[in-house]
Amino acid sequence: PIERGEPVNVAFETDGSLDVVAEIPPVDNGRFLSGWLVSFAGRHSVILSGPGSAWVVWLEDFVASEPVRLLEISPAAKVRSRIYVGLLAIAAVMLVALGIAWLVMRLSSMKGNAT
Repeated sequence: PIERGEPVNVAFETDGSLDVVAEIPPVDNGRFLSGWLVSFAGRHSVILSGPGSAWVVWLEDFVASEPVRLLEISPAAKVRSRIYVGLLAIAAVMLVALGIAWLVMRLSSMKGNAT
């Protein structure tokens, strides 16, 4: 991961040496976790993704433009997803507890009938 404030360098390997062809300026929010060099209709661009956002940087003759945000997940959506996951975890624990209680009751009733 690239920490906040560090530029992203696009480099190509030729004969065992790296040649930096473009330096992408840092963006204001968060870290980058991965990046891809892609070509859209003959134009090269770099897609950068991080936690909760995705950016595109167009390369014109391997000179980087300003990063443009493609996608961002709102803080409210992150909170909602954490609440949903928490509720699902509680429901799973309750379901397992009820299953164990039912099994114990069944076993105790079978034991009572056998005597």
